[in-house]
Amino acid sequence: MTELEIVFEGSGSEPRWCRSRGELGKSCVDGLFQANGGVLDRRRGRVSPSKALGYVACMSARPSLVGPAILALVISAGFSYFALRSSDSMPGPADDMPTFSDFEVRSGDTTVRLSDFKNEVVLVYFGYASCPDICPTTLATVGSAFQLLEPAQLERTRGIFVSVDPERDPPAHVRKYAAFFHPRIVGGTSDAGSIEGIAEDWGIGYERSEGASQAMGYTVDHTSIVFLVAPDGRMKKALPHGTAPAALAEAIVSVLGPVDG
Repeated sequence: MTELEIVFEGSGSEPRWCRSRGELGKSCVDGLFQANGGVLDRRRGRVSPSKALGYVACMSARPSLVGPAILALVISAGFSYFALRSSDSMPGPADDMPTFSDFEVRSGDTTVRLSDFKNEVVLVYFGYASCPDICPTTLATVGSAFQLLEPAQLERTRGIFVSVDPERDPPAHVRKYAAFFHPRIVGGTSDAGSIEGIAEDWGIGYERSEGASQAMGYTVDHTSIVFLVAPDGRMKKALPHGTAPAALAEAIVSVLGPVDG
C-alpha cells in the first residue's frame, strides 16, 4: 500500500500532517482545509506557497488521479485556497487569480511561447505522450470540447500540451501526438531543467515511477489539471481530470466572452 503524506503549513501555525494508507484520507484532509494553511504536497517535504498552485493535495493509492482526488489550489496572496472536487471549476472573481510567467517549448522545429497566443483563450495541460490513460483521456476531452465551439470561438481558442517527459518525448513526437487529438492543440517540450522550472512555476507536480510497467520502462505520476488562460494572460479557471467536454466548452465560452462572426 502506498503511504500518502500531506504537509499543510500555515502562517503562524505549526505544520500538521495527514497520513493515509491506500484510500483517500478525506476526513483528515477536509479538516486541514478548514485551517488557515498555505502548502499542500502529496510527497514528504514542503513546497513554497508561491509555487503550490495546482498541486495534488491527496490522492488514492493510484497516484494518476483516476480515483478520488482533492486538488488544492493555493493562491500565494494571502494563502487563500479552494478545494476542487469532481468536475468543479475554480470559483472566485477573475481578479483573484494569478498571472503566470510566460514559457517556451519546442514543438517540432518551432519555438512556441504562451505569449504567442495572447489574444486567445489557451488551455494548458501538462503530461507525457506515453501516458497510458489520463493524458489521452484529457486531451480527447479537450478535442471534443473544441468541436462543440462555434467556428469563430474556435478561432480564438488554443491548447498547449507540455510534456514533462523530454527523455522519451522529442519535440517532433509531442507535436504530432497533441495534434492527433485536435489541430488546435500544440504539443511541445524542452530540456529537463527548463521543464522543471516551468512545472514549478505552474505548480505542477510530477515524479518518475520506476518499474510500473516492463513494457513502458517507467511511468510519470503528474498533476492532471487543465488551466484556462484568458486573452489577457490571466488564469481564469482550473479544471480537474474528469471534466466533461460540454462543461469544458462552457468554461471556454465564459472566459472568451462575445465573439463576432
